[in-house]
Amino acid sequence: MIVTITLNPSIDKYAEIESFQYDDVIRLHSVHQEAGGKGVNVSRLVRRCGNDTLALGFIGGHSGGDFLNLLEEEEIPQEFTVIAGETRSNLAVFDKKESKIIKLNEPGPEVKEGDFQNFILTLRKYVEKENIFVISGTLPEGIGAEMYQKIIDILKGRVKAILLDTESSILKETLTENKIDYIKPNIYETERLTGQRPESDGNFRKAIWKLKDFAAFPIISAGEKGVFFEDENKKLYNIYAPPVVSTPTVGAGDAFVAGFCAALSLDKPLLEAIRQGVSFSAATAISGKLCQPEEAQSMLSKIKTREI
Repeated sequence: MIVTITLNPSIDKYAEIESFQYDDVIRLHSVHQEAGGKGVNVSRLVRRCGNDTLALGFIGGHSGGDFLNLLEEEEIPQEFTVIAGETRSNLAVFDKKESKIIKLNEPGPEVKEGDFQNFILTLRKYVEKENIFVISGTLPEGIGAEMYQKIIDILKGRVKAILLDTESSILKETLTENKIDYIKPNIYETERLTGQRPESDGNFRKAIWKLKDFAAFPIISAGEKGVFFEDENKKLYNIYAPPVVSTPTVGAGDAFVAGFCAALSLDKPLLEAIRQGVSFSAATAISGKLCQPEEAQSMLSKIKTREI
């Protein structure tokens, strides 16, 4: 089973506008909403693939009830820990004139020590050797990176794999003395973690070696260049999709994680798992929303593999 941890989930609202104008009323249209958060997106897509998944984290208030109703509508299994504060809402607006997305994210509720202890009791129920854990997103108010450290201490060596997908500052604070299986920093996060932005193949190799201080298998997400990683045999690869007409969207990174972990759960080799992750990410970029499994499967044959 793929267990996702989203400590600061949200109700994500999406809308379109003709163009953005200051000091004027802007009419939203094509408005819809769904339960959101990076880990929730992963569980959503894993569920679409027919794999077992469970979403964990914190929810609270009336908006937390709405959040759970949205999860139930999609039949996404969950065991969120209830807290006093209100689950946040995020708004993503597509500006049609500029073909760009404006994202407005609330900070989220405060999590107290008692809330965290209740969450840990729930977490311990799913610490099993066959489970893959995806920990992703921002931290809620009231806690720091030590929460991720405690979660990893509980999971490490007792589960199939751990993937941490969060901001570089949290990665660095969490993993300096606590190496895990997988991280997925982008170019900018890689620069912050290693002190240099990789551009050439040699730079990517050096960056991956440095990132091994944090994870056994770092995966660098390099936008249109695809992803760079070193496999179990110390071979460096660049996996990428051919140039496509993409639609401004959110969730392409989460789609990669879902496709990648779905393959890992079936014991597929790392190279094959990453190819599947890239196909999910590319299919999401094309569709403008989290892809359907058949869209990713159609994209898989187009994914390119380059050994460096």
